[in-house]
Amino acid sequence: MRKTFFILFSLTVLVASTFADKSRFYKNEKVIDTMYVNAEDGLRVRDKPSLKSNRLCGLPHRLPVKVVAIGKEETIDGITAPWVEILIPRYEWKNKDVSEFGWVFGGYLSEEIPVFATPSNAAQLKQYLESSFWRFWFENGDGATIYYGYFKDNVLYAFPEWYKFHDEKKIEFEKLTSFKAVSKDSFYSDEYYWIGKRSPYSDEKIVNYLFVEGTTKLTHITETFMQPKQMTYEEKKEFDCEGMVWDLLEAKRVFLVEDKTFGDKTRFDSGLMLNGKGLYALIDGKNLIQTMEEEKKSFNSEFAIRSGISAAGTSYEKDYHDYWNPIMAEHQKKADEMK
Repeated sequence: MRKTFFILFSLTVLVASTFADKSRFYKNEKVIDTMYVNAEDGLRVRDKPSLKSNRLCGLPHRLPVKVVAIGKEETIDGITAPWVEILIPRYEWKNKDVSEFGWVFGGYLSEEIPVFATPSNAAQLKQYLESSFWRFWFENGDGATIYYGYFKDNVLYAFPEWYKFHDEKKIEFEKLTSFKAVSKDSFYSDEYYWIGKRSPYSDEKIVNYLFVEGTTKLTHITETFMQPKQMTYEEKKEFDCEGMVWDLLEAKRVFLVEDKTFGDKTRFDSGLMLNGKGLYALIDGKNLIQTMEEEKKSFNSEFAIRSGISAAGTSYEKDYHDYWNPIMAEHQKKADEMK
Protein backbone atom coordinates (compact mmCIF):
# COMPACT_ATOMS: atom_id res chain seq x y z
CA MET A 1 0.00 0.00 0.00
CA ARG A 2 2.79 2.37 0.98
CA LYS A 3 4.69 1.52 -2.22
CA THR A 4 1.59 2.18 -4.35
CA PHE A 5 1.03 5.52 -2.62
CA PHE A 6 4.66 6.51 -3.22
CA ILE A 7 4.40 5.65 -6.93
CA LEU A 8 1.16 7.60 -7.31
CA PHE A 9 2.62 10.55 -5.42
CA SER A 10 5.75 10.53 -7.62
CA LEU A 11 3.64 10.46 -10.77
CA THR A 12 1.54 13.36 -9.49
CA VAL A 13 4.65 15.42 -8.79
CA LEU A 14 6.08 14.54 -12.20
CA VAL A 15 2.89 15.52 -14.03
CA ALA A 16 2.54 18.70 -11.97
CA SER A 17 6.13 19.76 -12.60
CA THR A 18 5.73 19.06 -16.32
CA PHE A 19 2.57 21.13 -16.49
CA ALA A 20 4.12 23.91 -14.41
CA ASP A 21 7.04 24.12 -16.83
CA LYS A 22 4.83 24.17 -19.91
CA SER A 23 2.36 26.55 -18.30
CA ARG A 24 4.81 29.43 -18.54
CA PHE A 25 4.23 29.38 -22.30
CA TYR A 26 0.50 29.95 -21.82
CA LYS A 27 -1.62 32.78 -20.49
CA ASN A 28 -5.39 32.57 -20.06
CA GLU A 29 -5.19 29.11 -21.68
CA LYS A 30 -3.66 30.58 -24.84
CA VAL A 31 -0.11 30.43 -26.14
CA ILE A 32 1.82 33.54 -25.16
CA ASP A 33 2.02 35.74 -28.22
CA THR A 34 5.55 37.12 -27.90
CA MET A 35 8.54 35.87 -25.91
CA TYR A 36 12.14 37.05 -25.65
CA VAL A 37 15.45 35.35 -26.27
CA ASN A 38 17.13 34.86 -22.90
CA ALA A 39 20.58 33.65 -23.92
CA GLU A 40 23.54 36.02 -23.80
CA ASP A 41 25.40 34.02 -26.44
CA GLY A 42 22.36 33.92 -28.73
CA LEU A 43 19.88 31.18 -29.58
CA ARG A 44 19.97 28.77 -32.54
CA VAL A 45 16.92 28.31 -34.74
CA ARG A 46 16.53 24.82 -36.22
CA ASP A 47 14.34 23.32 -38.93
CA LYS A 48 12.98 20.62 -36.57
CA PRO A 49 12.53 20.32 -32.76
CA SER A 50 15.78 18.45 -32.24
CA LEU A 51 19.43 19.23 -31.54
CA LYS A 52 20.29 16.92 -34.44
CA SER A 53 18.35 19.02 -36.94
CA ASN A 54 19.76 21.69 -39.25
CA ARG A 55 20.60 25.17 -37.97
CA LEU A 56 18.70 27.88 -39.85
CA CYS A 57 19.98 31.05 -38.18
CA GLY A 58 20.84 32.60 -34.81
CA LEU A 59 18.86 35.04 -32.69
CA PRO A 60 20.47 37.70 -30.47
CA HIS A 61 19.85 38.06 -26.74
CA ARG A 62 16.68 40.00 -25.81
CA LEU A 63 15.14 39.74 -29.31
CA PRO A 64 11.30 39.48 -29.26
CA VAL A 65 10.02 36.44 -31.18
CA LYS A 66 6.54 35.56 -32.39
CA VAL A 67 5.47 32.16 -30.97
CA VAL A 68 3.35 29.99 -33.31
CA ALA A 69 3.31 26.53 -31.67
CA ILE A 70 4.47 24.54 -28.63
CA GLY A 71 6.17 21.22 -29.30
CA LYS A 72 7.57 18.25 -27.43
CA GLU A 73 9.54 18.56 -24.22
CA GLU A 74 13.21 17.83 -23.86
CA THR A 75 15.92 18.32 -21.25
CA ILE A 76 18.90 20.33 -22.51
CA ASP A 77 21.66 21.85 -20.36
CA GLY A 78 19.78 20.55 -17.32
CA ILE A 79 16.65 22.52 -18.31
CA THR A 80 13.39 20.74 -19.10
CA ALA A 81 11.23 22.73 -21.49
CA PRO A 82 9.30 22.30 -24.74
CA TRP A 83 10.58 23.12 -28.16
CA VAL A 84 8.86 26.25 -29.46
CA GLU A 85 8.09 27.02 -33.07
CA ILE A 86 8.56 30.69 -33.93
CA LEU A 87 8.31 33.07 -36.84
CA ILE A 88 11.87 33.69 -37.98
CA PRO A 89 12.62 37.45 -38.03
CA ARG A 90 11.92 39.00 -41.43
CA TYR A 91 15.52 40.10 -41.95
CA GLU A 92 16.50 36.40 -42.15
CA TRP A 93 13.89 35.44 -44.77
CA LYS A 94 15.30 34.32 -48.12
CA ASN A 95 12.26 35.73 -49.91
CA LYS A 96 11.10 38.88 -48.14
CA ASP A 97 7.47 38.14 -49.07
CA VAL A 98 7.42 34.53 -47.81
CA SER A 99 7.25 33.89 -44.07
CA GLU A 100 9.74 31.41 -42.61
CA PHE A 101 9.40 29.41 -39.40
CA GLY A 102 11.79 27.46 -37.20
CA TRP A 103 12.21 25.78 -33.82
CA VAL A 104 14.06 27.00 -30.72
CA PHE A 105 14.52 25.38 -27.32
CA GLY A 106 12.01 27.00 -24.97
CA GLY A 107 14.37 26.86 -22.02
CA TYR A 108 16.03 29.97 -23.40
CA LEU A 109 12.87 32.02 -23.90
CA SER A 110 11.24 34.25 -21.27
CA GLU A 111 7.91 36.05 -21.08
CA GLU A 112 9.56 39.27 -19.91
CA ILE A 113 12.43 40.94 -21.72
CA PRO A 114 15.73 40.29 -19.89
CA VAL A 115 17.22 43.25 -18.04
CA PHE A 116 19.52 45.35 -20.23
CA ALA A 117 23.23 45.01 -19.52
CA THR A 118 26.00 47.08 -21.08
CA PRO A 119 28.16 45.16 -23.58
CA SER A 120 31.00 43.14 -22.06
CA ASN A 121 32.97 42.62 -25.29
CA ALA A 122 33.24 43.83 -28.90
CA ALA A 123 30.79 41.23 -30.20
CA GLN A 124 28.10 42.42 -27.79
CA LEU A 125 28.75 46.07 -28.70
CA LYS A 126 28.32 45.16 -32.40
CA GLN A 127 25.03 43.45 -31.55
CA TYR A 128 23.93 46.53 -29.60
CA LEU A 129 24.77 48.84 -32.51
CA GLU A 130 22.84 46.67 -34.99
CA SER A 131 19.75 46.34 -32.78
CA SER A 132 17.90 49.42 -34.05
CA PHE A 133 17.97 52.61 -36.07
CA TRP A 134 19.76 55.63 -34.66
CA ARG A 135 19.44 59.41 -34.55
CA PHE A 136 22.90 61.04 -34.51
CA TRP A 137 23.26 64.54 -33.09
CA PHE A 138 26.35 66.52 -34.20
CA GLU A 139 27.43 70.02 -33.11
CA ASN A 140 30.30 72.29 -34.09
CA GLY A 141 29.83 75.30 -31.82
CA ASP A 142 28.03 77.33 -34.48
CA GLY A 143 25.28 74.91 -35.36
CA ALA A 144 23.96 71.38 -35.24
CA THR A 145 23.11 68.68 -37.77
CA ILE A 146 21.21 65.43 -37.41
CA TYR A 147 21.64 62.16 -39.27
CA TYR A 148 19.49 59.02 -39.22
CA GLY A 149 21.03 55.65 -39.87
CA TYR A 150 21.78 52.05 -39.02
CA PHE A 151 24.77 49.72 -38.67
CA LYS A 152 25.32 46.62 -40.78
CA ASP A 153 28.46 44.54 -41.39
CA ASN A 154 30.74 47.14 -39.75
CA VAL A 155 29.39 49.99 -41.88
CA LEU A 156 27.24 52.98 -40.87
CA TYR A 157 24.55 53.81 -43.44
CA ALA A 158 22.78 57.13 -42.92
CA PHE A 159 21.19 60.24 -44.38
CA PRO A 160 21.05 63.84 -43.10
CA GLU A 161 17.84 65.24 -41.65
CA TRP A 162 17.85 68.13 -44.10
CA TYR A 163 16.99 65.65 -46.89
CA LYS A 164 13.43 65.91 -45.63
CA PHE A 165 13.16 69.41 -47.07
CA HIS A 166 13.86 68.21 -50.61
CA ASP A 167 10.56 67.83 -52.46
CA GLU A 168 9.91 64.68 -54.45
CA LYS A 169 13.11 63.07 -53.23
CA LYS A 170 13.20 59.49 -52.06
CA ILE A 171 15.40 59.28 -48.99
CA GLU A 172 17.97 56.52 -49.30
CA PHE A 173 20.61 55.38 -46.86
CA GLU A 174 24.18 55.91 -48.06
CA LYS A 175 27.41 54.45 -46.76
CA LEU A 176 28.73 57.05 -44.36
CA THR A 177 31.80 55.40 -42.85
CA SER A 178 33.31 52.16 -41.65
CA PHE A 179 32.24 51.69 -38.05
CA LYS A 180 33.67 48.69 -36.24
CA ALA A 181 33.29 47.69 -32.59
CA VAL A 182 36.79 47.00 -31.26
CA SER A 183 36.05 46.55 -27.55
CA LYS A 184 33.13 46.60 -25.14
CA ASP A 185 32.97 50.41 -25.28
CA SER A 186 35.04 51.57 -28.28
CA PHE A 187 34.59 51.77 -32.04
CA TYR A 188 36.87 52.47 -34.99
CA SER A 189 35.68 54.69 -37.85
CA ASP A 190 37.10 56.03 -41.09
CA GLU A 191 36.89 59.73 -41.81
CA TYR A 192 33.76 61.18 -43.36
CA TYR A 193 33.46 64.75 -44.58
CA TRP A 194 31.60 67.02 -46.96
CA ILE A 195 32.27 70.47 -48.41
CA GLY A 196 29.77 72.93 -47.04
CA LYS A 197 29.23 76.10 -45.08
CA ARG A 198 31.14 76.78 -41.89
CA SER A 199 27.77 77.39 -40.21
CA PRO A 200 24.14 78.03 -41.18
CA TYR A 201 24.86 81.75 -40.80
CA SER A 202 27.95 81.88 -43.01
CA ASP A 203 28.62 81.58 -46.75
CA GLU A 204 32.23 80.53 -46.18
CA LYS A 205 32.96 77.10 -47.66
CA ILE A 206 34.87 74.63 -45.54
CA VAL A 207 35.57 70.91 -45.14
CA ASN A 208 33.21 69.53 -42.49
CA TYR A 209 34.30 66.32 -40.76
CA LEU A 210 31.64 64.25 -39.01
CA PHE A 211 34.10 61.46 -38.32
CA VAL A 212 37.88 61.38 -38.23
CA GLU A 213 39.87 58.20 -38.72
CA GLY A 214 40.63 56.45 -35.45
CA THR A 215 39.19 54.83 -32.33
CA THR A 216 36.56 56.53 -30.18
CA LYS A 217 35.54 55.51 -26.68
CA LEU A 218 31.90 55.50 -25.58
CA THR A 219 31.54 57.12 -22.18
CA HIS A 220 27.84 56.22 -21.76
CA ILE A 221 25.89 53.23 -23.06
CA THR A 222 22.26 52.80 -22.03
CA GLU A 223 19.31 50.93 -23.49
CA THR A 224 18.19 54.02 -25.41
CA PHE A 225 21.31 56.01 -26.28
CA MET A 226 25.11 56.07 -26.44
CA GLN A 227 27.50 58.96 -25.96
CA PRO A 228 31.09 59.09 -27.21
CA LYS A 229 34.04 60.80 -25.56
CA GLN A 230 34.45 64.27 -27.05
CA MET A 231 37.66 65.39 -28.75
CA THR A 232 39.53 68.09 -26.84
CA TYR A 233 40.52 71.38 -28.43
CA GLU A 234 44.14 70.20 -28.54
CA GLU A 235 43.15 66.95 -30.26
CA LYS A 236 41.21 68.84 -32.89
CA LYS A 237 44.19 71.14 -33.52
CA GLU A 238 46.40 68.10 -34.02
CA PHE A 239 44.03 66.79 -36.65
CA ASP A 240 45.75 67.93 -39.83
CA CYS A 241 42.99 69.44 -41.94
CA GLU A 242 41.80 72.82 -43.05
CA GLY A 243 38.32 72.19 -41.87
CA MET A 244 36.03 71.71 -38.94
CA VAL A 245 35.52 68.60 -36.82
CA TRP A 246 31.96 68.16 -35.59
CA ASP A 247 31.26 66.59 -32.20
CA LEU A 248 28.95 63.58 -32.06
CA LEU A 249 27.12 64.47 -28.86
CA GLU A 250 24.91 61.38 -28.73
CA ALA A 251 23.22 58.66 -30.75
CA LYS A 252 19.68 57.76 -29.74
CA ARG A 253 17.66 54.71 -30.75
CA VAL A 254 14.60 55.57 -32.86
CA PHE A 255 11.94 54.01 -35.09
CA LEU A 256 12.08 55.15 -38.69
CA VAL A 257 8.86 54.91 -40.67
CA GLU A 258 7.34 56.79 -43.56
CA ASP A 259 5.83 59.78 -41.84
CA LYS A 260 4.13 63.01 -42.90
CA THR A 261 6.32 64.95 -40.49
CA PHE A 262 9.09 64.41 -43.05
CA GLY A 263 7.18 66.16 -45.84
CA ASP A 264 4.27 64.98 -47.93
CA LYS A 265 6.47 64.38 -50.98
CA THR A 266 9.41 62.89 -49.16
CA ARG A 267 9.63 59.26 -48.13
CA PHE A 268 12.11 56.81 -46.72
CA ASP A 269 13.35 53.76 -48.55
CA SER A 270 10.98 51.78 -46.33
CA GLY A 271 11.77 48.42 -47.92
CA LEU A 272 15.41 48.65 -46.87
CA MET A 273 14.47 50.13 -43.53
CA LEU A 274 11.73 47.75 -42.43
CA ASN A 275 13.58 44.62 -43.47
CA GLY A 276 16.33 45.41 -40.99
CA LYS A 277 16.81 44.43 -37.36
CA GLY A 278 15.43 47.76 -36.21
CA LEU A 279 11.96 46.49 -37.06
CA TYR A 280 12.09 44.37 -33.88
CA ALA A 281 13.49 46.99 -31.56
CA LEU A 282 11.93 47.95 -28.25
CA ILE A 283 12.35 51.60 -27.28
CA ASP A 284 11.23 52.70 -23.83
CA GLY A 285 9.51 49.32 -23.50
CA LYS A 286 7.36 49.74 -26.62
CA ASN A 287 7.58 48.11 -30.03
CA LEU A 288 6.98 49.67 -33.45
CA ILE A 289 3.18 49.27 -33.51
CA GLN A 290 2.72 50.50 -29.94
CA THR A 291 4.98 53.50 -30.52
CA MET A 292 3.39 54.54 -33.81
CA GLU A 293 -0.12 54.42 -32.34
CA GLU A 294 0.92 56.35 -29.24
CA GLU A 295 2.59 59.04 -31.37
CA LYS A 296 -0.28 58.98 -33.90
CA LYS A 297 2.04 58.37 -36.83
CA SER A 298 1.18 56.70 -40.11
CA PHE A 299 2.88 53.39 -40.92
CA ASN A 300 2.32 50.09 -42.70
CA SER A 301 0.52 48.15 -39.95
CA GLU A 302 -0.07 45.10 -42.19
CA PHE A 303 3.66 44.83 -42.86
CA ALA A 304 4.42 45.01 -39.14
CA ILE A 305 1.75 42.44 -38.22
CA ARG A 306 2.95 39.97 -40.87
CA SER A 307 6.46 40.46 -39.48
CA GLY A 308 5.27 39.23 -36.09
CA ILE A 309 5.32 42.54 -34.22
CA SER A 310 2.87 42.27 -31.31
CA ALA A 311 -0.15 44.59 -31.43
CA ALA A 312 -1.08 44.00 -27.77
CA GLY A 313 -2.90 46.94 -26.20
CA THR A 314 -3.42 48.77 -29.51
CA SER A 315 -6.31 49.25 -31.93
CA TYR A 316 -4.52 46.83 -34.28
CA GLU A 317 -4.88 43.87 -31.89
CA LYS A 318 -7.93 42.39 -33.66
CA ASP A 319 -6.22 42.62 -37.06
CA TYR A 320 -3.21 40.89 -35.55
CA HIS A 321 -5.20 37.94 -34.18
CA ASP A 322 -7.36 37.67 -37.31
CA TYR A 323 -4.16 37.17 -39.28
CA TRP A 324 -2.22 34.94 -36.86
CA ASN A 325 -4.85 32.72 -35.17
CA PRO A 326 -5.52 30.49 -38.23
CA ILE A 327 -1.77 30.17 -38.89
CA MET A 328 -1.08 29.23 -35.27
CA ALA A 329 -3.88 26.64 -35.23
CA GLU A 330 -2.43 24.98 -38.34
CA HIS A 331 1.11 24.96 -36.95
CA GLN A 332 0.00 23.67 -33.53
CA LYS A 333 -1.85 20.77 -35.20
CA LYS A 334 1.35 19.77 -37.01
CA ALA A 335 3.39 20.18 -33.81
CA ASP A 336 1.01 17.87 -31.92
CA GLU A 337 1.38 15.23 -34.63
CA MET A 338 5.17 15.36 -34.18
CA LYS A 339 5.07 14.65 -30.43
